[in-house]
Amino acid sequence: MVEVVYKVNFTPAEGASSVLQNGIQNVKLRSGVLTFTLGAGFNLEDFSQQIRIFKNRRLGRDPLLLNRFLTKSETNVQTASNSTIIKIDLKNLGIKLPSKMRVILDTKIKGLGDSTVLNANEVKTSASANWIFR
Repeated sequence: MVEVVYKVNFTPAEGASSVLQNGIQNVKLRSGVLTFTLGAGFNLEDFSQQIRIFKNRRLGRDPLLLNRFLTKSETNVQTASNSTIIKIDLKNLGIKLPSKMRVILDTKIKGLGDSTVLNANEVKTSASANWIFR
């Protein structure tokens, strides 16, 4: 006889779905302030927001300048009717901003870790954007 034990965690899918369903949109960079939108309900208690900034070069690898998860003090989160507007002042992140840069944003539900999401085809658990600014 073999005894099998499964550890199952339940996470409400409705909140994650509304935040991540349409991905990261309306990405803009003006005067060192990066602005983008996610669905309604985004917050840094339930979601992580990672940012990676590279110096963009036409040839060769883009050198990585910054790779970290943002904190509440580094983000300005504003709730609109059906979306969340996130603003990040890149000048306050401790790096010298290059004139040409690539920014990668990754938003994920916190607490999933290495867990396998059983209904991953029905519930979006992350969103990503990769933009080049010149």
